[in-house]
Amino acid sequence: MARRVTPDAPVRALIRALDARIEAFGTFSKSEKDGIDLYLRDSDVFMQMEIKQEYVSVDLWLPSEDLEEARSSGIARTHPFLGDDAVRIRFERAQDLARVARWAEASYLRAPGRIKVSNRPAKAAADVQAPASEPPAPPADPEASAKNGSRPKTKKP
Repeated sequence: MARRVTPDAPVRALIRALDARIEAFGTFSKSEKDGIDLYLRDSDVFMQMEIKQEYVSVDLWLPSEDLEEARSSGIARTHPFLGDDAVRIRFERAQDLARVARWAEASYLRAPGRIKVSNRPAKAAADVQAPASEPPAPPADPEASAKNGSRPKTKKP
């Protein structure tokens, strides 16, 4: 089990404020897995929150109308592996609370209908086939190797 970090006082205040906003959404459940707080609407995760000492990392799945705004905000970036509609937010300033809460609500409202697969197109069978074999590379030029300071390899008798 991952060890929980004790956040700084300003981060604790941000967590309390964000939790208060989330509680106003309606029915949801909260659980913890590997040090990450999971917020679920029915059985669908709409937010993941990882608490660090100096900031909070929030993962959300956003509708397309909020996705571009979030990515261009400076605090959110495309999530590396949760899908095309997911963002990871580094939440560390009180002035970002309204935006993060609005995006969390958009993720909450979207959760039940969200498709849980990536929007990336599947590779066609032709793209997956092994590449054609290429002829072997010509042997290295021993004179060029000597100029670069490396010695050519020789076979032992």
